[in-house]
Formats: sequence, C-alpha cells, structure tokens
Amino acid sequence: MFDVVWSTEVIEHIYYIHNYLFEMNRILKLDGLFIMTTPYHGLIKNLAIVLFGFEKHFCNFLGGHIRFFSNKCLRRLFKKFGFEIIEKQYIGRIWPISKSVYIVGRKTEDV
Repeated sequence: MFDVVWSTEVIEHIYYIHNYLFEMNRILKLDGLFIMTTPYHGLIKNLAIVLFGFEKHFCNFLGGHIRFFSNKCLRRLFKKFGFEIIEKQYIGRIWPISKSVYIVGRKTEDV
C-alpha cells in the first residue's frame, strides 16, 4: 500500500477509466493522496476549440487523447472512487483556457 500515487497526463489516454481509478484506490492507504493532472476542458476553452481548432484538437486518429474531462466530471469520478478533492489548481496559460488541471484527492474509503 502506498501513501501517495502520482499520475500526470495519463487518464485522458485510458479507455477503461473505471479500472484505472479503482486501481488507484486499491493501492492507496486510507487517507493516502492521489495526485493527478489532465488537460483542462472547461466550457469556455471547449467553445474556443470548437470555433478555432476543432479538427486539429479532436480528429487525432493516430493516437493521443481518448476523452476530455470537465471539473464536474472529475469531481463525480473522484467521489465515486472514494476520493475527496482537497486541492485543485490550473496549470499553463490563464484560466479559463488553462492547459491542464492539477488535482489532489485524499482516499476516504475503499471501493
């Protein structure tokens, strides 16, 4: 069992995110920290992407990102898999078009 697990820019490349989050919960001690980053995709940034760079951003059939996460989705996933978000920050550029989001979750329960 680990006290801390760090996963940076990974979740958006995974097909079975439920398996991934279950495993993060399984390997952490109770009160352990799950630290992750993922590309930030809020409403304003998504609208800008759709208007000015849809093909470049979403038509990546050679690999890359499988999915994108909003803050609401990340909060729901963390809660479902036994984590309480204790810190969140935006990384790169300025909000609301930040490059990534940094989240620290504390394991509150086994799932």
